[in-house]
Amino acid sequence: MIFDPLHYLALLEQKTHALDQAAPLAGWALPAEFAELRRQMEARLGKRGRREYVQVLRLLETFSLAEVSAAIQQAQLLQAISFDAVKHLVLCAIEQRSPKLDLENYPHLPTAAVALTHELREARDEKRLLRFQKHLQRQELLIVGELGFVPLSKAGAEMLFEVFSQRYERGSTLVTSDLPFAEWTEVRGSERLTGALLDRLTHHVHILEMNGESYRLKSSKQKRAADRAK
Repeated sequence: MIFDPLHYLALLEQKTHALDQAAPLAGWALPAEFAELRRQMEARLGKRGRREYVQVLRLLETFSLAEVSAAIQQAQLLQAISFDAVKHLVLCAIEQRSPKLDLENYPHLPTAAVALTHELREARDEKRLLRFQKHLQRQELLIVGELGFVPLSKAGAEMLFEVFSQRYERGSTLVTSDLPFAEWTEVRGSERLTGALLDRLTHHVHILEMNGESYRLKSSKQKRAADRAK
């Protein structure tokens, strides 16, 4: 029996945990850029990255393999790693118009601190850490979200410190955290390391404190209220 992988992608988009076990996709020969795109998406976005990768695969339901492959290669070259970027680049190529991605900011969508440390460790294990650090250092703006949401390992904290240290007075860095500075030691595990990091981050800094209600909680309450009203 011969399976057409394209027939199963809609289901896999809803059940992305089954992506690696899906028999119809076994042996599906895709260009190497697809596997690299998936790796980058999952490293940056976690589970959402896997879903976005399936959405990229679903572009093959409409566009040719050559068209999608070319768009992926262009997205990787621009470091615009997302489904929206790939789709935009496919359409621009077909319609013969210039892409309108904001390339100064697009690559720097918020990256969770834990996901970033995972990517740093992966780069170290693959002996490409220096190249990855230089890539991060070159960016005009780096956004690191959710610092403090999950405790970092000692190695992860040290590599994250290196990133911030290398960008010090070279580029803008935006950090979001639910923790006050006094509690950062609990996450980073080292008072010395935390002090050195805060010294660099707070030298030229604008601090925005947001103490309002969580917009996610507010949205959830509104949804429940609407459901009860039906």
